[in-house]
Amino acid sequence: MKSIINFFFLLIFSTNSNFFLGKNYNFKIDCISLVTEFFKNNIKFQKYTFLIFLKHLFFSIFSFVYYPVAIAIYFTNVRFIIVDTFTVGEFIVQTNIFIKKNKKIKKKLVLLSPNAICSNKTVNDMFCNEVFIIKNNLVCLILSPLTYIYLISLRVIELKKGLLPLHAFSKGYIDIYDEYLFCEHKYSKVSYDLNKKFFSLNNFSNKLGIKLKRKICVLNIRSDKNSDLRNANINKFDKSINFLISKGYFVINISNKKLRARKNLINLIDYENYKELQIYSIFNSSIYLGQSSGLTSLASLLNKRIIVTDVILYKESWINKNYISIFKKIYFKNKILDLKKIFEYDISFSLWRSNSINKNLTLKDNTSSEIFNMTKSILFKKNKNNNLKFLKKYKLNKIVYDNLVLKKCDNKFFNENLR
Repeated sequence: MKSIINFFFLLIFSTNSNFFLGKNYNFKIDCISLVTEFFKNNIKFQKYTFLIFLKHLFFSIFSFVYYPVAIAIYFTNVRFIIVDTFTVGEFIVQTNIFIKKNKKIKKKLVLLSPNAICSNKTVNDMFCNEVFIIKNNLVCLILSPLTYIYLISLRVIELKKGLLPLHAFSKGYIDIYDEYLFCEHKYSKVSYDLNKKFFSLNNFSNKLGIKLKRKICVLNIRSDKNSDLRNANINKFDKSINFLISKGYFVINISNKKLRARKNLINLIDYENYKELQIYSIFNSSIYLGQSSGLTSLASLLNKRIIVTDVILYKESWINKNYISIFKKIYFKNKILDLKKIFEYDISFSLWRSNSINKNLTLKDNTSSEIFNMTKSILFKKNKNNNLKFLKKYKLNKIVYDNLVLKKCDNKFFNENLR
């Protein structure tokens, strides 16, 4: 019941999107395209998809009423940015892209971020010095048709070359995204105000009622029911957590599952303002330990040291200079797959897109020992990039290679499981 209610909130309050997921290919959302693709039988007639189609069609048609207002807005240099605010990772990534892009185009950016569907309202506070953010549900609903007018709205991904087949779009997604994404050579240079004073250690300590020190490790273990391939067992992190505490770190568990109580550790889910405090935690951390998730994007944006376990997707866009990674082991008919096979069939990306496992494939989570060894490596800075020469022999696409999480895979794990 809750998921149905959430869907209808999303249906009502979401703005225009970057593209529409058609049956055979994706396409730009406008009145003409929606009608044309309907008659081309490119619309899925599943109940949720069709309702989204009808919503976009209605707002596209209704937006013509707004054109006189849109023309006036155009000459004020205001532009509405189309951002997916209902998933925290995309919210952070896409808004950052627009702000970086705006250093060149110099527009007055406006974001509709209705409270009813915002994944984490505290993310608004990160970007409020760079973007004018409207949060009131009714105001957002009234202004939403303006996001269907391309004259005054900006998108992360523009389908400039017409209609792209689904498979081609999937393969090209990183290429299109990469123009503004956080690549290793440019990612850490955030040249705008992230409102860091708002998220200061002193403010965070006051909210927790605890006097915090600078050495903070954030633990974020996934346990998502809708996307369980990246999930991990929180109990396998006990050894690493105890080690970090012994080295003077205060551990803040921001996961939705609790760890057993111990000195210098808190479970953030015990606090009423849990989601707000997640953002404060990452701002004030020095180490981020967990799986690839939306909040990993924030840790990377802030250039934190990142320890990523149970990785599925071998090419990621969140990488920065300070991460180390280990991967879920992929078995085919009980035999572990090496990199040659994984790259040849793009198995990791196929798993990611389908969010399901082929009956012949098995995924094995990282062990407590593997996680512990990697934690020690990043803490003592012992992990050298011995993997690069080995990886270059695969002659990967440059953008794929630039975003390849394997480049900083834990050496011990890499040598034992992937060569």
